[in-house]
Amino acid sequence: MWQVDGADQFASGYVGMGNNAVNGIDPDGQIWHIAIGAAVGGLINLGTKFYQGKIHSFKDGAVAFGIGAVAGGIIAATGGAAGVYASTGSFAGAFSSAAVAASSTGVIGGAVAGTVGSAFGSGVQGLGNAAYFGDPYSASDYGRDVLFGGIFGGVSGGLEAAWQGKPLFTGGNNYFRPQRPNLGGGVGRIKIGDVTGEFPAISHPDGNVTQTTFSVGGATEGVLNPNEIHFMQSSIKNTTGNFTVLGNAEALANGSLNPNILRMNVWKDASGKVWTLDHRRLGAFRLSGLQEAPIQWANPTGQMWKMTTTNGGTSIKLKLGGGNNMIIK
Repeated sequence: MWQVDGADQFASGYVGMGNNAVNGIDPDGQIWHIAIGAAVGGLINLGTKFYQGKIHSFKDGAVAFGIGAVAGGIIAATGGAAGVYASTGSFAGAFSSAAVAASSTGVIGGAVAGTVGSAFGSGVQGLGNAAYFGDPYSASDYGRDVLFGGIFGGVSGGLEAAWQGKPLFTGGNNYFRPQRPNLGGGVGRIKIGDVTGEFPAISHPDGNVTQTTFSVGGATEGVLNPNEIHFMQSSIKNTTGNFTVLGNAEALANGSLNPNILRMNVWKDASGKVWTLDHRRLGAFRLSGLQEAPIQWANPTGQMWKMTTTNGGTSIKLKLGGGNNMIIK
C-alpha cells in the first residue's frame, strides 16, 4: 500500500498510518487539531444562534452545531495544511497536529493558516446559516471573515512564538528558503557556500566565554546523532502548546511521529562543537534513543541569550511541573 508521490517527499505525505488505516492506529492523535476545530466551531455557531434566538428545537440546535463543526474542521484542516506547505515547501505531514502546531507558530505562519482556513471554512458556515436560518451573507461578509481570520491567526501565532521564545514573525520556520522533505530515500541536502559569522562573546555562569564565531558550511540539512548535539539552555519546560517533550520522545521511539517534523536548527562554534537552538526537540530525540535526528544548519545570531548552560551543554533539566524535574543526558 505504500505510495511514493511524484514530488519525492516520502511514502506518501498525504496519508497517515502507513497508508493502511485498517490495520494502523493513530495513538498520539495526530489529527486532533481537526477534531478540536470541529468541536469549537460547532459550539460557537450553536451559541451564536441560541443568543440570536434562532434555536427553537433540538433539530435547530443540531443543525447549528453541525454547520459550525463542518466549518471548524475545514478551517483547521485547510489552514493547517497551508501553514505546513508555506514552511516546508510540501504537504508532507500537512494533517499532523505536530507539524501544524510548528508551522502556525509566528505571525507569518499564523496569518497564512488563519487566512486560508477562513477562506475555505467561513463560506461553508455563512452559506449554511443562510440556507437554514435565513442569515444574510454576501461577498463582503466573506471578505471580512477571511481578513479577520488572517489577523486573528497572525496575532495568535505571534503570541505563541513569543511564549516559546521563538522569532516573533517566523516562529523559527523557514518560509524564505523552503526545503523538501525526503525521508524515504534519506534526508535531502542542498549545497551552499560556506558561511562564517560573528557575534559578541557570551560569558557563562561557570566563567567560560563562548567562541565569537560560528560556521555553517556544506549541506544546509542532514542528520546527526542527538548525543553529539549540545544544549545551550540549562532548563526547559516539558510542555509546549499541546505537546510535551516526554510525549514526543515516546512517539519518536514507537515510530508514530515522523522525525522530520521535529527537525532541529543547529549551529557549530569555532571549535567544532554543535549546539541546538531547539532544546525541547533535542530533549525528545535524546530520550527516544534514536541515533539519528534531522537537522538544519542555522545562524545563531540573536539567540545567544539562550546560552545559560553550566555543564558545557551535555545535559539539561526538564521541568515536569509541580516542583518535579528530571535530567536529560
